[in-house]
Amino acid sequence: MLNKLRVATSSASSQRKKIASMNLVSATVFLLPDKLALIQQLCAQENRRISDLISEAVDDYLCKCS
Repeated sequence: MLNKLRVATSSASSQRKKIASMNLVSATVFLLPDKLALIQQLCAQENRRISDLISEAVDDYLCKCS
């Protein structure tokens, strides 16, 4: 069974205004439960938001592909 992870930006209103000016969008991804648990564990260890980790990983991947 896949778990749904909603990748979004910060919920703070000041962050939303900043993000809106950057024209960022959100996405929904589906992950296997063990993969989501690993991402959550990494974020907890590094004190990072899941959305930041996922965004950085996607950006790195796209840079390697182009």
